[in-house]
Amino acid sequence: MMSETGVVPGLDEAKITHKGRLGPGQMISMDLETGVFLENYDVKEKVAKKYPYGEWLKKEQTVIKKMPMTGKRLWGDDEINLVRNQVSMGWSSEDMEMQIADMASTGKETTFCMGDDAPLAVLSDKPHVLYNYFKQRFAQVTNPAIDPLRENLVMSLAMTLGKKANIVDEPTAAKAQSISIETPVMNEVCVHIYTLPLAPIFLNRLLLLYARCA
Repeated sequence: MMSETGVVPGLDEAKITHKGRLGPGQMISMDLETGVFLENYDVKEKVAKKYPYGEWLKKEQTVIKKMPMTGKRLWGDDEINLVRNQVSMGWSSEDMEMQIADMASTGKETTFCMGDDAPLAVLSDKPHVLYNYFKQRFAQVTNPAIDPLRENLVMSLAMTLGKKANIVDEPTAAKAQSISIETPVMNEVCVHIYTLPLAPIFLNRLLLLYARCA
């Protein structure tokens, strides 16, 4: 198996019984003792049928689906109080005018340049929103843009939460106990309907506040 054709010279094409390419996420298997060769779907089907994974997930896994927003305003119609809370949460006029207002009026994602020369939030004495403290350490440019909206055939925000068992141990139904979420961002409806009943088992509440300086 090679990354390019023609790497091994002198092969007799008449003796080649099958030729193809290994696509993204695909695999092959070759048993050197029996000579059995399995292609992508054969390998996955063999592994999938070894244990009743589907039954285990239906019984043990909790699926949290996206729920519509309630439409209830958190701070009412008091504009002064709203601005005060926006400032306390680190929202700037640039965020509101260039991002939020644009997305709310057009229903589309705001397009910005990829450059980011803003000072590090951790070194600032000004309040920042939580995500300002995280920085990407890889190339930020993708062409075309890649996200779960434009590339929903190959990308997803869905993830599974819960303790991960040792991959080399024998699978059991208990190891399928987990929470499946469609998106890591959940609104108050999801929190009350799904997560609160699971709190004694899965969840832990973390306090994100910090002590005020004297």
